[in-house]
Parts: sequence; C-alpha cells; structure tokens
Amino acid sequence: MNRQNGFTLIELLVVIAIIAILAAILFPVFTTAKDSAKLTTCLNNLKQITSGCLMYADDNNGILPALNLFTTATGSGGTTTDVANNTSLGSIFKYIKNKKVMKCPADPRWALPAYKDKDYFSYTVNNYCTWASRDKDGTYLGEAINSWGRDWSNYNGGHMSWFYNPSKTVFLVEENPLQKLASSINDALFCQIDLTSAEHHGRASVSYIDGHVGQVPGNVTCSKGTDRNGRYIFHPNYKL
Repeated sequence: MNRQNGFTLIELLVVIAIIAILAAILFPVFTTAKDSAKLTTCLNNLKQITSGCLMYADDNNGILPALNLFTTATGSGGTTTDVANNTSLGSIFKYIKNKKVMKCPADPRWALPAYKDKDYFSYTVNNYCTWASRDKDGTYLGEAINSWGRDWSNYNGGHMSWFYNPSKTVFLVEENPLQKLASSINDALFCQIDLTSAEHHGRASVSYIDGHVGQVPGNVTCSKGTDRNGRYIFHPNYKL
C-alpha cells in the first residue's frame, strides 16, 4: 500500500516538541545577550559622560559639573523635573553632543508613555563630589548632614583636588528612577534616600573620578550603601 504524503500526528507532535525544547534552550541565551548589550551600552554611556565632565573641569579651573550636568539648573528638588528639561542646554552637552548617552537602555522609563520623546537622564552626580556635602572650605561634613537643610540653590560641583583617591571615588551613579521613596529622578544629585538602579541583574553602573567605570549593588541608598567588605561606596572619606 502506498503511503500518502504528509506528516502523521505523532511526527507533527515530535517536531513541535523539538521546537519547544530548542526555544527553551535558546530564549535565555538571547535574553542574556540582550541584557549584556544593555549593560555594555550603559557603561559606555557613563564613560562618555565622565570624559565630558573631565573636559569640562579642564576648561573650568578643575571644577566638576553638578546639578547643571544635563540642564541649566543649579537648584535641586522639584525645580529640575527631568521630563521638563532640554538636556542639550546642560553644561557637558557641548563635549558629548549626544542626548542618547544620557539614558540607559535598561531604564524602565523607556516603556512609559509619559517619557516618550522626552528629555530625561538616567545618571546623577554623587553628592560627595559636590558642595552639597561640604563646608565652605571644602571639608566633608558627613553623609548624615549632607544636603537637606543646606542651600539648595548652590550645589556646584567639587574641585578635582578634593579627591585623594580618584580611582575609588564614585562620581556618576545610575539612579533608580522609579524608587518607592520618590516618584522619579527629580534632579542630577544622588544623595540621602536616593537609590541605585537594579536593572542590570540587581546591580547599577557607576563611573569614578579617574574616568573608569564599574558596577555597585542595586537598590542601595547613597547614605548607607556599602560594598561586600562593609566599606561605604559613595563617601569613602567618612567613617561612622
């Protein structure tokens, strides 16, 4: 008897099962590759922005940018709502000339309608590197009294001479924009209750004063974030 052309039901089920197994194997690989690409882009963004900041410092007698990093704002709090600003007006735009590098591709705001076609930024300046946490002579005041209650209108960037160990001093931080304690990133200062992002497998990208980049634990605050050895991440000069 001649067999009719086509698949039997069993053969079809076998093919479907094989496809399902291959998909189960390959999907995590594709997801991991996508996540790795986002992390690479994020780190490259921070490296470009930090390079721009160092060039800014060279042109401004060693003074780093702070709240004016991505906008014209010098004040903090609700005065610098991220979706309302034109980031091309920030102090470092002329050095990087690219708005895209200000946004991490893993930033969850990409998917929110309110942020479509809006200027916003994923990275903020560690308050330790600004006058937010300093006395008039530049002395570090300690994280516990670093910003609230001080003059919000004058949070300028610090001087390069402040940092005795640039390779271990965090400068820019990938901040969590949807943290529970605040509705979004409302200014370019990372301080007090602000949390690091956790979009890269529970970790956040950062840059250092010397220009290199790395990662720190996600969802830790500026004031209490420590590394695996118990050392403070964001204010290395200060001991509780």
